[in-house]
Amino acid sequence: MSDTVTTKNNNAFALLRLVLALVVLVDHVRKATDNWFPIDLGWFPPGTLALFGFFSISGYLVTPGIEKFGLKYFTFRRIARIFPGWWGLQIFTVLVFATTWEFQRNNWGLGFFARIRYLLINLVPLPQPPDSISTAWNQLGGLPDNVPLSGRVNVSLWSLALELVCYAGLAFVFFVSRRSKNGFKVTIVATLVLIWVFGTLVSLSQDQVWVQSTNLLQAISLKWPYFLAFFSGVAVRLFEVEIRMSKAVWWLCAILILISIENITLWAIFGSLALTVIVLKTGMLRPPNWLNPRRDLSYGTYLYHFPIHQTIIGFFGVVEPWTVVAISVPTTLFLAYLSSRYVEVPFAKLINKFASRF
Repeated sequence: MSDTVTTKNNNAFALLRLVLALVVLVDHVRKATDNWFPIDLGWFPPGTLALFGFFSISGYLVTPGIEKFGLKYFTFRRIARIFPGWWGLQIFTVLVFATTWEFQRNNWGLGFFARIRYLLINLVPLPQPPDSISTAWNQLGGLPDNVPLSGRVNVSLWSLALELVCYAGLAFVFFVSRRSKNGFKVTIVATLVLIWVFGTLVSLSQDQVWVQSTNLLQAISLKWPYFLAFFSGVAVRLFEVEIRMSKAVWWLCAILILISIENITLWAIFGSLALTVIVLKTGMLRPPNWLNPRRDLSYGTYLYHFPIHQTIIGFFGVVEPWTVVAISVPTTLFLAYLSSRYVEVPFAKLINKFASRF
């Protein structure tokens, strides 16, 4: 997600993030309904490509803060960005979504202490398999029920845990290289090369994108495409003065993406970087003011869309995917607006105000 919780009018990142979040929303309808036409693009469904874009943007936007203001500023900014929305979602889940799902199955057996337990085990997003019922954010006593993906509260939240790992990695790189004038750039390049080599080697024996992880190490290491996207975004920000995006480069990146999207190894070698360059250069454009959202709704859209999918299906049963989309989009955007206005922005300001005292 972004480094800020309010939008800026001099670039298209707020609009681009919202578009990417809506792509994930639509793509997750097929997971929620188990009924969708195949729209995979080579190795990757559209939602996965959108997440690659999110990670690239995140790496790009958070880099100036740590480079200019140091680790303390970076740490508090990350806390202010991620956790208010995260905790707001979990509270809304136990108060509203869980109650609604109990009503749908006419069984009020979850109980107060089960809700408190759910909140406690979800204080911090940790890397876990998204679809497992044993995953922390899917533990609500089998809720939701009577849906194709019963017991799965929210399959989207695993990426937030992975993003925190990326932030920790960036902080570590900055810490070990901060004494040298150009040490940060050199270490970032070395880190990106290591991830690139690791991803290329793993891809040679990887026969599918999603490999079931059995432990924490696998849950992190098998997501190498997201680390590659994140640190590619960091590198682009550090060296953006040297990058010129002519029409020839646009076409070259587009061709490289089309070639590599059918081959995971080629994606590791050049596809991920090509997508990063196109996404970031698109975000640097200046859209007209009427098109640029006044408030960043991408984070809330990503947080709330899947439990809304589950709730819609719980009420209407087996419905056409586009019916879910038609109801879910405005409902999700409304909750994203409430989250941004009353949770994310106010609490981020409080955290940043507290951090300024130190």
